[in-house]
This record gives sequence, structure tokens and C-alpha cells, in this order.
Amino acid sequence: MPQKISQKLPLSVFIIAQDEEDRIPACIKSVVDWVSEVIVVDSGSQDQTVSVSKSLGARVIEKDWPGYGPQKRFAEEQCRNKWVLNLDADESISPELALEIQKVFHTLPPKNKAFKLKIKDVYPHQKKPGFWPYTYQVVRLYHLDQGRYSKSPIHDRILLKNGTEYITLKGDVYHKSIRSLSHLIEKANVYTNLQATVFINQGKKVSLFRLAFEFPLSFLIGYFTRGNILRGRYGLILAYHYAYIRFMRLAKLWEKQVIINE
Repeated sequence: MPQKISQKLPLSVFIIAQDEEDRIPACIKSVVDWVSEVIVVDSGSQDQTVSVSKSLGARVIEKDWPGYGPQKRFAEEQCRNKWVLNLDADESISPELALEIQKVFHTLPPKNKAFKLKIKDVYPHQKKPGFWPYTYQVVRLYHLDQGRYSKSPIHDRILLKNGTEYITLKGDVYHKSIRSLSHLIEKANVYTNLQATVFINQGKKVSLFRLAFEFPLSFLIGYFTRGNILRGRYGLILAYHYAYIRFMRLAKLWEKQVIINE
């Protein structure tokens, strides 16, 4: 295990947030001691997100919500360093990953290398990822001369220049995306509204076949392909929820098309 580096890294961490007073402390605390700055871009929180973030050492900038991609692009522009690390407010860097990143920056990496992080779900009844957690790998640590977030209002992904090399780090990012099942349903309603609007703008249409079979097929994908069969009762619930989201985005698309054609 590498030794902790005492000097703060030339690295900016940026976080977008709204009403995250309960989850953002863990996020900020996981990085604030070893990076040169933490930036929180808040979009109108009604709770104590702003004051809590400031008390933990973050620089807070308030900006109305334009969508995921545009908000993260704005956050990128506020960073003083060229090397940046993006975290969501419901994520935190594990101690193992923190030391791994510090080791990477012991000698400044070439800017044409980007680093993928392993994001692992942590459910409300867990403190750390359980057995076989849902995991995905995505670039979150990168040089601003090599890439920027896309402008998509729904999909927040980094667009990197051709020739950029990917390196996947071993440590984990803990992702506490679910506060409760009620919270899960609230998020699903917001997301499916946005997705239906994007589909309308793209001119997509939905067939009776898709409406009929989207839910059962998505459940099978959610339960088996996404590995929820290994996660007990909670995995079963999540598979049904995955199918619900996939179905409702199409149902809301159909609803919008009916209204437009009236």
C-alpha cells in the first residue's frame, strides 16, 4: 500500500449538487485533504448543501440547472487546475483509491492519459459495496486539454480527443445513489420525463410492440444480465425498477406524441 502524500495534488475536484446535505459530506471528506481544491456547483438547494459544503472546505458556486452535461461543463470551467476529477454528490472515493490516485500523481502523469474509475453501488442498508455489486467503469480523472463533458442535458459523459489512453484504477468509488425506495421512484419520474422530452426532440416514435414487451424484456436484462439475481431481495426490486424506467420513458413518449397530434 503506498504511503499517503502530505502535499496536496495539483488536482481539482468538481461536484454538481442540489439538496444533498445528507450525502455530500462523505463526498467532500473523501478528497478534501489531498487535492488542491474542491468545487461544488449548486443549482438552487433548499436544504443546507451550500453551508455544509463551505464548512467542509469546498468552494461553492451557485448556478441554475441547465442539464447534466452543461452543468458539468460549467463546473470544469471553474477549475484552477488542468487535471480534474469529477464526482457526483452521492459518491465518495474509497481510502484505497485515494492512495492510488496520490501514487499516480507522485510524478505528474502525461496529459494524454485518462483514468477510468470503478463505480460500485452501495445500497441504503450497506456501508460498503456488498457481494458482486453493480459496477461500471467510466473516465472521471482527466486533463482538460484532452477532454470535456458533452453538452447532453441527460447523459453526462466525457468526450476525449483521439489518441487518449485509458487506464483503469483498481480502487473503488462508493456510489450511494439510493436514499430509499421512495427516493428511487422520485428519481425515476424526473429521469423518464427528461428522456421522453429528448426522444420527442429527436423525432423518435414508439410502437405497440415496444410498449408491450419493453417491461418484461427489460426485467430479464435487469435481473440476469445486470447481475441483480445475485443481490437477493434488493436485487429483485432493482430489476423491477429498471424495467419500470425503461417502460415509462416509452409510455411518456407515447403520451407526448398523442398530445402533440391532438
